[in-house]
Amino acid sequence: MPSQPMSNDPPPLRLSMRAAPPGQVVAVHGALDLNTATHLEHEVVKVCRQQNPPLVIMDVSGVEFCDSSGLSSLVRMEADRP
Repeated sequence: MPSQPMSNDPPPLRLSMRAAPPGQVVAVHGALDLNTATHLEHEVVKVCRQQNPPLVIMDVSGVEFCDSSGLSSLVRMEADRP
């Protein structure tokens, strides 16, 4: 029986959002890296536009891999807050 190759690729990024008055929780699952960091930023910007003032709680407990691009994205989102 031939063996299947094992993949070392990190899982793709998945986001879920839920209300947590007075704001929103964005739960991040999977890989936060060069390929997914921009997607996370766009989604968080959309959530911030819905809040006045924006309060977004980032739950990154489901992140299985984070490279410097992912970390940079998180820092940039915090620095760009109103």
